[in-house]
Order: sequence, then C-alpha cells, then structure tokens
Amino acid sequence: MRNTILKKLRTEWRDSRFFMGRNKIMQVALGRDEAEEYADGLRQVATQLTGNVGLLFTNRKHKEVVSFFRKFEADDYARSGFEATEKVELAKGELEMFETSQEHSLRLLGMPIVLKKGKVCLSRDFTVCEGGETLTPEKAKILEFLGVRMAKFRVVLRCYYRKKDGHFKLLDDVSME
Repeated sequence: MRNTILKKLRTEWRDSRFFMGRNKIMQVALGRDEAEEYADGLRQVATQLTGNVGLLFTNRKHKEVVSFFRKFEADDYARSGFEATEKVELAKGELEMFETSQEHSLRLLGMPIVLKKGKVCLSRDFTVCEGGETLTPEKAKILEFLGVRMAKFRVVLRCYYRKKDGHFKLLDDVSME
C-alpha cells in the first residue's frame, strides 16, 4: 500500500486505527483457531489475511465505512507489471523538468539522454510506453519521474467483524474490482 495515500486516510479516519504488517503476525495476534483467538470469531478474520491487506478498527457505523470506501479512489503511480493506460512520448530536445544531477539516473533507465550546455536533453524522440503495454520497472520509474499517474489506489473491503456479538461476514458484494 502507498504511504502518502495511507497518511491521508489515517488523517481522515483519525478516530480509527489502520494496521498493516506481516499477515502471519496479524493472524497470530487475532488467533488462528478457536483456542487462540483474542475474541469470539476473530479467527475468521485471520483467515482473510492473504495478499496485500490490512486491518481497520473503528467504532463508525458499518454503512458509513462501506459507503466511504466504495467512493474512495486516489491517483497513484503505476508499478512494474501494470498495464499502461495511455501512450507516453517525449519529443527530442530539452527536458526542463529534470536537473543535471538526474542525467545519470535517466540514462540508466534507458532514456537517450545527452547534456547540452548543462541542460538535460533527449537526443531523439522517445516513447516511454504504449497503451496496453506491460510496464517494466524502468518504464514505471520514468513515468514516476515525469509525474504521470496511471494507476488508481482503492481499498476493497473483504470482511466485517462486530466485536460485541462476534458477528463475522464476508463482503464479496462490496468489491470494487
């Protein structure tokens, strides 16, 4: 999960707590079976901790939480393996957004860079990516340097647990994918 976006979420949900960490550790903390569980039914939450997940602890109403996260979306930088949503091309010539100190990094990423009078310039037209193309780590980094955000950050709610009665429910219908 992306740190800057999570900071915004934590600020907006100041009265709640987000936990992200190793799934195995969170599973042990919640309880992996009936004998180990911290509270009745938490072992069912622990079984859902697979992949890139976190926990939200809140006293807010269930409908408010679901409504907020259905609407929540933030622009984010694409990562390696992401499918590009658009073609990004750079024309031959000076790249004003880059400093001379970045020249070496840009060259290592595969860009045809030259220095002219202390300015970073492209020696030829350069296509960063085509729409539908799978991004390499280098292309994803170039897009980040350019400030191009192709990805959307979303939070998909998997399940719901109510402490007072141990109620657990899978929320497949809330998925935004």
